[in-house]
Amino acid sequence: MKEFFEYTASLIKGLGVTLKYLCRPAVTLQYPKQRWTPPERYRGRVALRPKKCISCQMCARACPNNCLEVKFNVGDDKKRKLTEFVYHIDTCLFCGLCAEPCPTSAIFMNHDYELAVCDRKDLIVDLVKVDSYVE
Repeated sequence: MKEFFEYTASLIKGLGVTLKYLCRPAVTLQYPKQRWTPPERYRGRVALRPKKCISCQMCARACPNNCLEVKFNVGDDKKRKLTEFVYHIDTCLFCGLCAEPCPTSAIFMNHDYELAVCDRKDLIVDLVKVDSYVE
């Protein structure tokens, strides 16, 4: 008889927890219709302001996984002209270490969180061609 009351008490406790959460408002977002707004310091994928980049390669040196490749040409005025900025999203840690040493703030972490692709080749992106950042 003692076991019956213990089992009944534990069942009532479990139902109490269920009823407590049943009466609360839902915190789930209906994803395709409702979008999550990331916080201000959220680190999404790397983005580039190509006009600000001076091709110093500080971002590529700071990256722990070597997921950035900065390619440039030296012009007649002996200044570097950015030609390609290859970003390997598949190896990126989203740590933000590449954005810190940039002297011109040309590279930054944006708020993109929908990074799924069907083909792995789409995870290698040239940010000079892709990013159209408006200053």
